[in-house]
Amino acid sequence: MKSKLIPLKYSQALQGFFLTQQSRRLSIHTIADYTNTLTKFKTFLERDYAFQDITSRHIEHFLASQTHLSKKS
Repeated sequence: MKSKLIPLKYSQALQGFFLTQQSRRLSIHTIADYTNTLTKFKTFLERDYAFQDITSRHIEHFLASQTHLSKKS
């Protein structure tokens, strides 16, 4: 019998990503920026999508909604 894989949720992928970034010994400022941006994206999504279901359209809409960003961002 083949086991069925349970889709990874965005929040789970995010946790793994943050652990990986910490192990890479990135600057605390870089990690803080990633955390801030990806947490805003999670809030924007309004629900915890399966990671595989997040599309480029979700990302495009999120970026378009970030009208307060400086040109540096």
